[in-house]
Amino acid sequence: MIMRKLAVGMLLVLLGMVGCASVPVSTVLRLSSLSPAALAQADPAQVRVRMALPHGVELDVAGARLNLDVSTGGYSQREALPLVLINKETDTRSTGIFRSDMPVVVYQLRLDEVGQQSLRRLRQELMRPGNKTIAMSVDAPFSGLPIGTREVTFWVDTKLSLGDAWMPLIDGARVKVNWF
Repeated sequence: MIMRKLAVGMLLVLLGMVGCASVPVSTVLRLSSLSPAALAQADPAQVRVRMALPHGVELDVAGARLNLDVSTGGYSQREALPLVLINKETDTRSTGIFRSDMPVVVYQLRLDEVGQQSLRRLRQELMRPGNKTIAMSVDAPFSGLPIGTREVTFWVDTKLSLGDAWMPLIDGARVKVNWF
């Protein structure tokens, strides 16, 4: 009976992990420990976002944003911080076990001047006393897709300091493409 409960419990854990397959567990743990104080100490000039897209899929850099949502009690503030291109290079990314690597174009981005100023203002809010919740996301529209593309696999990483390791936010997520 105990073995059956253990087996059912393990199955439920595995099923729960499948729903989060594109967000690495290490990232979930790191984001959950990201304190307002740590974000408040980040130098806006050093914040980086890296996005990898399959060859032929182009990023609309002008529309790319790093979103930071800060909630305190019943109050929520969202900052959509514009990004600019630092570098664009080719590479490969793993698409899973028993699959060959996918050739990708990697876009390295940083906050533009407006984004840096917005993060400086947000840092002041983060230093005020009170319980805060932080959520981070990236808006990254495509500007070009090869005709007939039905699905796009992509990766998004970020770091708050040049000395930090890249923190995967999205790891090989797939989105369906609808042609109208």
